[in-house]
Amino acid sequence: MVAKANLAKNLAQCLREISDLLEKAKAQAQLEQRALVANDPETLVATCRAQEEILQRIVELDKLAGDIASALSDEGNLVDVVMGEEKMSALSGVPEPYASLINTEIARIRDLAQQLQQQHDINRTLIQNGLEIVACCLRTIASDTGANYYSPDGYATEVPFPVVLSVDRKV
Repeated sequence: MVAKANLAKNLAQCLREISDLLEKAKAQAQLEQRALVANDPETLVATCRAQEEILQRIVELDKLAGDIASALSDEGNLVDVVMGEEKMSALSGVPEPYASLINTEIARIRDLAQQLQQQHDINRTLIQNGLEIVACCLRTIASDTGANYYSPDGYATEVPFPVVLSVDRKV
């Protein structure tokens, strides 16, 4: 019984750390959104690095949580249950308060992951819009066919080479 309680306690702590890291990732994603809107590349790079570090730590903790859940399963405490359309594994025989803590953290992780996904979708849209603006500007610049090339005697003339950008027009 003590081993079961220790495993459950460790799983609850591990899940709590994961949900705390998801909170931090959500805050970084919101900061990333502000950096995208403000066109602040330094903050954008910093938030990306921070999110990478958080993600690495979440992966480590997820593996640990899986190992702990597997150990609890080996104790015969894991049963499959159907909740709505989802089939999930639930812990049975886990002592309180750990069972309720585990369930609370699992629900919190699910909610935070959904919120984080929504924030990333917003940021992805902002990035796509910015890239579309840049592409439009480049197309506009590249399609400029005005006679801005002059011969040595001062007359406008045809460009003797393909022009991609106006800075390519040299005398």
